[in-house]
Amino acid sequence: MRTFELQTDSFRRAILNIQRRAERQELEERLSKCFVPTRIIDDLQTDQNQLLFGRRGVGKTHTLKVYLAKKVTEGRLCSYLDCTSFGSGLGHEGTPQNIAIRFFSTFLRRLADNLLEHVVRLENPSGPVQDRLTAILSQMSELASPNSQGETFAYSEIIRLMNIFADEIQVTRMFMILDEWAQIPINAQPFFAEFLKRAFFANQRVTMKVGVVDYTYQLCTTIDGSLIGLEKSADIFSDIRMDEHFVWDVDQSRVESFFAELLFNHLALELNPALLDFRPSIKAETVRREVFTQDKSFSQLCRASEGNARDFIVIFGRSFDEFRKQQSHEKIGIDDVHKASISWYRSDKLTNLSSETWLEGFMQHLVDNIIAQKQSRTFMVPFRHIDHPLLRRLFAARILHPLNTEWSHPDKQGERFRLVTIDYGAYASFKGTKSQHLLDRVFWNSTAPEGTQRPEDLVPFDDRRSIRRIVVDIDVLNKFIASP
Repeated sequence: MRTFELQTDSFRRAILNIQRRAERQELEERLSKCFVPTRIIDDLQTDQNQLLFGRRGVGKTHTLKVYLAKKVTEGRLCSYLDCTSFGSGLGHEGTPQNIAIRFFSTFLRRLADNLLEHVVRLENPSGPVQDRLTAILSQMSELASPNSQGETFAYSEIIRLMNIFADEIQVTRMFMILDEWAQIPINAQPFFAEFLKRAFFANQRVTMKVGVVDYTYQLCTTIDGSLIGLEKSADIFSDIRMDEHFVWDVDQSRVESFFAELLFNHLALELNPALLDFRPSIKAETVRREVFTQDKSFSQLCRASEGNARDFIVIFGRSFDEFRKQQSHEKIGIDDVHKASISWYRSDKLTNLSSETWLEGFMQHLVDNIIAQKQSRTFMVPFRHIDHPLLRRLFAARILHPLNTEWSHPDKQGERFRLVTIDYGAYASFKGTKSQHLLDRVFWNSTAPEGTQRPEDLVPFDDRRSIRRIVVDIDVLNKFIASP
């Protein structure tokens, strides 16, 4: 008997019920059950303050909530705060500092409320202890109002009250998780980071884990020669970059095993939770054998997701929709994945650029000069320019993807380069456009050696040796940057 029957109504309902974002899960218990352990959880098991970087959809919230559940299970005092929940209604008017003050004031009040809930749940403390804890948190709420003179907030008093609170409930360390940093207006982020640093990063008994959307943040700035905010290697000694863990081009076997187990767990959670007890190897083998026509179909799905868990789930759902259109098919095939990846790119990623013609111009430049002329979808960018605004915008939109690989140029000894690749769906979507003849001429040339590429390889594999001479330099990037 098969574990998954794609033609059944129950399987269709399971896919409809799979949540696309971890924070939409109703219960943390469900998150823990479908979570696939990775080295990231191990990297978080330190008392150091850490930033968890990753683009939208890579799984930061899911990971942080599982980390939270582990700490609670260990009996640790933990507080989880989502910037989305206290950012609404605060407004973006005023100077960046004033905006940050409003956000930080709300953060302090929400923290006091969270800790008060913890006090209410405590069973052992006597009445006097409960009263003292409540009084401490009341004082904490009062400190949420900024000072009219001197320092913006009474940082030393916040530290003192937090430590007294810890002593009263007899814990040596408190763990605080701050998620959805991107909800803080970017120009106010350095000031918010400065407040956070003085009030909590400076407290030796507090460990903070902060979820940050990569390529859309500003942790620090310089004002009148003084650094404001959090500085790496000075205030943050350990950060984690989730995007680097799921790059198919770097470690195909590990990435496919991860996504196979991820898909199995989400399906099992809806169809039959008892299946979650299967061994990881059995889960991966079941997904490949019962859901897809061949291993290559699943590999193409992993490639199309570009290491992003949410994109993986969405493209899988759309692949299933394509599969259902062909009543004679029994499993999801390569063509279904191709169509789904194009659909997701055009309906989600491309729409983000609809009003930014400068980005569209740069993408067309890549089609004409990288894909067509250089026969590649991957190119090099000088290491010192990888944070260029144009690239950061396309990285954030998941239309370009930086690879965790340093490369060298044969004619530029000593200079470091980063590899950047064009999104699978973006490349595939060029088929059927005015650029299709360029792609067909380059990749499907009838004179190519037999077996090097097949038409089913809609998004071909790059020859890394040729990439060493394909460079997009600063002059090209500046040419397409938006005008002020």
